[in-house]
Amino acid sequence: MHRLSWDCLSNKGVQMARISVPGMPLPLEIYNTHLQAGREDTAVRVAQVKTLLEFFRAHHQPGNPVIFAGDFNFRPGLGQESYRAFAKGTEFTHAGRFCLDNGCTKAVDDGWHGVWERAVDHQFYSPTGLVKIVPVLLERSYRQPVEGLKLSDHPSLDLKYRITVETAADAGLKAKPLKN
Repeated sequence: MHRLSWDCLSNKGVQMARISVPGMPLPLEIYNTHLQAGREDTAVRVAQVKTLLEFFRAHHQPGNPVIFAGDFNFRPGLGQESYRAFAKGTEFTHAGRFCLDNGCTKAVDDGWHGVWERAVDHQFYSPTGLVKIVPVLLERSYRQPVEGLKLSDHPSLDLKYRITVETAADAGLKAKPLKN
């Protein structure tokens, strides 16, 4: 039996949009989620990640490029099981870690602690395929109150991506000669 937390009455879930982008041969799939809050890696969050992966497998069209974002409430740098299960189940690249490794962070707290180790908002992307997704800028916002109210209990993770389409020439593929 699992002890209920203060977050148990908040609705949780996952959304997916498949977007046709002019000039892209495949639609872009964007997933968004919000998982159980709390610092501990609870059995509830681990079960929610399992549900996310089942949803992803049921709706993802292989080959389509993917961005999967949200308030996961897991902390990758702390070795939490929910993060490891999500990373293994999708094989996506963590955009924050990519930006830390490649110098595209522009946030005040852009170090390992703020963007990776203890962050709860995350974005992941599919690193391979015909359509290439590469993060080019990471920022954090929602720090200042609006009309005296905080918009969130933590800063958001804002990313800009470069999306390109790989051609056969880019991939080093040679056209097969036509048969007469």
